[in-house]
Amino acid sequence: MVASSYQLRLDKLRSKEIIYIDHPLFKSSDAKKLVDYDLKSDSNAYAAEALRVKRSDDDMGHYLQILNQYPVLSREAEKSLFLKYNYLKYLTRHKLDNPTKSITKTYVEEIERLISETTAVKEIIVLHNLRLVISVTKSWRTSAIKTFEDWISDGNYWLFKAADKFDISRGYKFSTYLMWAMRMNSWKRVKQTIVTKDQFDHDSDENGRPCDRSDPLLLASKSDDSHQLRTIIAKVLTSKEQWIINSRYGLGEHKELTLAEIGAALRVSKERIRQIQAKIILKLRKYL
Repeated sequence: MVASSYQLRLDKLRSKEIIYIDHPLFKSSDAKKLVDYDLKSDSNAYAAEALRVKRSDDDMGHYLQILNQYPVLSREAEKSLFLKYNYLKYLTRHKLDNPTKSITKTYVEEIERLISETTAVKEIIVLHNLRLVISVTKSWRTSAIKTFEDWISDGNYWLFKAADKFDISRGYKFSTYLMWAMRMNSWKRVKQTIVTKDQFDHDSDENGRPCDRSDPLLLASKSDDSHQLRTIIAKVLTSKEQWIINSRYGLGEHKELTLAEIGAALRVSKERIRQIQAKIILKLRKYL
């Protein structure tokens, strides 16, 4: 019965995704020293220029004030933490892939201890980089699309993801990688609000109406994001461009028209409207 209990605990541990970034040090004689690193005892752990996040008067004020308790890490401290983080995952993966002949209490508890230590190290890495998320969010956010809190939530999500994929051996700082990850991924929800295709030949019926249910702009025009979409359109497009795109997708009070119908109203061909539409989409994408 006891052995069965250990097996259940082990099965649960095996179900966890444990992927590490390998490093030559993991197989060296000095590998165990990586686990001994303690941030609190490192007198040179923090960067000379701290990234301060001023407290604001909104609901985020208390959160921002708490973040100031976690200084920016020095490059060496950052390197030591990431090596420790990945080495702990390396040890865990090795233990799971090379089980003992019998599933013992000692074996299972050792794996649980390694996972617990790994989680603790990741939390330290995340806490000391949350202010970077705030800083980047303040400079990149588009309030017409999402609230400040939504942007921070997205940034924090990619911070957790980036911590798992960052390779310290490549030589650049984690902040550089994190900013890249946020730039590449945090705007996915925004980009889904507008069309990501420059041509709509395969997205139209015989009359030129959008008919592909996967068309992001079509979906946005029929969803709760339609108001946000109209806000962006009004902000970045000319009055003529606004009328074309609003009529194309039936936004607001506009009736949905085909390319041919829009062309007839403006006394130009259907293909000309298609070209103008593509340019409008490019303009919206540049804005984002």
